[in-house]
Amino acid sequence: MDKKAFRLTPVVIAIIAVLSLTLTCASLLVAYHYFIASASKIYEEMDRNVTAAALSAADPEAMNYLAHETYSIYKSIENPKELFQNDPEAYYQHFADLQNSKEYQDTVFHLNDVRIGTSSTALSYVILMPGEDYCIYIIDASLDNIIPLGAIYDIPTQQYVNQPNREFDSYISESKTYGKVHTDGFPCCTFEADEIYSYILSDIPVQSVFDQAHEFIFRALGICLLVTLVIGAALYFALNRHVLNPLKNITKASKKFVTSYRENQGLNVFEDIYSGWILELQDLTASLNSMEKDMNTYVGDLEVLTEEKTRLSTELKLAESIQTDMLPSIFPAFSDRSEFELFASMNPAREVGGDFYDFFLIDHDHLALIIADVSGKGIPAALFMMMSKIIVKNYTTLGISPAEVLAKVNDTICQNNKNDMFVTIWLGILDIPNGIMTCANAGHEYPIFRKAGGSFEVIKDPHGLVIGSMPGMKYREYEMEFGNDDTLFVYTDGLPEATDKSNQLFGMDRIVATLNRNPDRKPEELLNDMKTAVDTFLQGAPQFDDLTMLAIRGIDIPPIRK
Repeated sequence: MDKKAFRLTPVVIAIIAVLSLTLTCASLLVAYHYFIASASKIYEEMDRNVTAAALSAADPEAMNYLAHETYSIYKSIENPKELFQNDPEAYYQHFADLQNSKEYQDTVFHLNDVRIGTSSTALSYVILMPGEDYCIYIIDASLDNIIPLGAIYDIPTQQYVNQPNREFDSYISESKTYGKVHTDGFPCCTFEADEIYSYILSDIPVQSVFDQAHEFIFRALGICLLVTLVIGAALYFALNRHVLNPLKNITKASKKFVTSYRENQGLNVFEDIYSGWILELQDLTASLNSMEKDMNTYVGDLEVLTEEKTRLSTELKLAESIQTDMLPSIFPAFSDRSEFELFASMNPAREVGGDFYDFFLIDHDHLALIIADVSGKGIPAALFMMMSKIIVKNYTTLGISPAEVLAKVNDTICQNNKNDMFVTIWLGILDIPNGIMTCANAGHEYPIFRKAGGSFEVIKDPHGLVIGSMPGMKYREYEMEFGNDDTLFVYTDGLPEATDKSNQLFGMDRIVATLNRNPDRKPEELLNDMKTAVDTFLQGAPQFDDLTMLAIRGIDIPPIRK
């Protein structure tokens, strides 16, 4: 499934807009918080000034008396809070005499006088009930909704427990008449033994402060939105002009660049494509321009290399054909001879190889058999192989012994072997009328021989030094009796050293086991079965070395003459 892609411009604008709005909202919230906190400090000071003035204007003895009497009456009522909630009139009746007292009336007068001269909407004289989360009203001096003496009002008081004369914790509440109201107070008189904590409280409306703050927030937000839109539009046009349009031009040039190479035009499409002031785009176009010039050079070189590779491929095929034509490839070989049958094959690791085999009649009674392996691979090995094959055949046709042939071949090759190449050779000459095969081995693999009715066995024949390593070498010969149904199998090291994907070698044991699986097979069947066994063993692993094999079987060899 393809991943969804987006245009750069709306993504950038959206990111900028989101960041701008986020920062704006965060800034406005911080400003709002500090604005309210600063206003609260001001109103807190105003409240405290009002309560301090009220405290100085009232009669302290009267206030102490009212606080003590109110608390005493409250404590004398059985389940006062329940009575207050269920039957307020009966509850307030307990406080009627105190509310009509001279101390109460004088104190109300003084508090009202202070309230009228300030911005306070209400001055209250209350008793806090620590730990019970409510207070008891003694006096409420306000414009309207006057709270009666003894009224119970919910307010947190846990923090006042065992803290007489604690500074009052101001708070903001909601009033039906004035909206938001800031309340603060001042401790008046405390009778800690009787758990009486009395405070004068002042209420100042702060709704206008919140209204102004809200108005400021909305106006600022509107301005920020407008500024964001303007900045976004400006960014859009700036991005289009200085970034997106150049990128589009670069994209078009890139497509043209690809097309030009498909059509073998090789145009300079990135030259002078961007002249703006953005450094990254300048670097990008400079890199593309440099890439295009390098590509033009590379393509030119590649065309030359392709032509050269094509020529070399043609020459390799020709070399392969020439090398193949040099090896005997007509089977059955010697169709006019009934004494033996043979078969040979070569599978090079590359187009051309360094292995070779050969077989030919030296005269009517002598058959030469040759298998060899040149050091290295590829064309050098193939050239050395062809030279070696010709030299070996030339000396063998002289009718001299295999040991003499190898010695002369070695001396000839050593005369001009500047590259220090070498070749391993096994040479056998079969005396057909006598059934004797004379052999010599110059560093080659051991032959494998089977007598009629028996099994294939490795013949560990005497080895001489490889051909081409040192002049003046002598080689040893040995003889084998070769009769009817006897089979000889020779090969190059590409067979035992065939390696699978696990780096395991095919090895001599598998070679002998494959030969003995059906030892009476004809030479062609024997080689085909061996190639199949190797391919099965490799399981697709590459062939690293040439694989060459030769087999001969006696059919009508005369009895050996003693």
